[in-house]
Amino acid sequence: ELGDRYERCTFNELTKEAVLGAVNSNLGKINEDLVAAQEARRILDRYTGWELTDAVTNYLGRLSPVGRVQSQAVNLIVQRERDYDSFVQTDHFSIKSTTSGDKPWYASLDVKSSGLGHLVDGGVTAWTDKAAAEALKSKISKLVVVESEEKEHERFAPAPFQTSTLHQAALNKLGFNSEKTDSLAQALYQEGHITYIRTDSTEISDEAFGMLQTYAREKGLPVLDKKRVGKKSAVAQEAHECIRPGDFNFLGDTGLSADQKKLYKLIWTRTVASQLAPVTSMNTNTKLSAEIDGHTYFFKASGSIPLTKGWQVLLENDDSEDEEDVGEAKKEAEAAAKNPVPVMQPGDTVDI
Repeated sequence: ELGDRYERCTFNELTKEAVLGAVNSNLGKINEDLVAAQEARRILDRYTGWELTDAVTNYLGRLSPVGRVQSQAVNLIVQRERDYDSFVQTDHFSIKSTTSGDKPWYASLDVKSSGLGHLVDGGVTAWTDKAAAEALKSKISKLVVVESEEKEHERFAPAPFQTSTLHQAALNKLGFNSEKTDSLAQALYQEGHITYIRTDSTEISDEAFGMLQTYAREKGLPVLDKKRVGKKSAVAQEAHECIRPGDFNFLGDTGLSADQKKLYKLIWTRTVASQLAPVTSMNTNTKLSAEIDGHTYFFKASGSIPLTKGWQVLLENDDSEDEEDVGEAKKEAEAAAKNPVPVMQPGDTVDI
């Protein structure tokens, strides 16, 4: 029985400096709340694991251990499959109007603001009247500007890798499955080239940020003055920092296999880019209208002009995002970058 006759140090990264710093200053007692949380996870692991291991083993005819992590993955797959099964396909319509002139741009009908749509499967507002859409298309010849706004926009880099996003990026960018990624990352970790690979944190340590800053400034990269910390998950344990290089001056050019080099470069680039200045652009958002047969139809046009490259000097996009799952906001931003919408005044008329 220890009682209170002990001191315990804690550290979130496996580096010499972090361990020595914890021994010298970060001393305390065992956190009983964290102990209870670990016990709860262990009970959940056994409760689901023992039941599901028997079920899956009997079904497959061979020993198939199932734990907490696998059971959650199965749950996600089942939920997605149920979404597919219950989905009802609905044909719906909109109108895209392109301007005349040397630099044409387009505006899209805002179905919801125009009072045309109704809720369909999935809670989406859609316009299902094809005949009305065709009629409107044939009658519109010009649009009138209701309002037009120009605003500078910043877009920050994706956060450094945690285990799950490293797996996603390695698959999307390099074609490595999870088993191969784990094997390569483990080898890089054991050689001291990267930090611990099993983590749910995206935060970089102060020490590592200082090393990154020094490297970036020497190379003329637009590094931030203050460490950038991404959003923290309420359920993340964050026992370790993000997956990052141990030495930013090491570029993976020597001593690594071809696949190790690819994975290391992915980690190095993502980590450095995460602490660089944001990409900036000048965004234009314009609302237009057309009066047809006593009804007002609203259109919207979004354009974007790049100003500074920021972190994109190193990393073009977020490699951990699957093309099918990038989200509407990103798709709209990419479309706006190809749409040269000018700033206009209310009342201006646009021929289409």
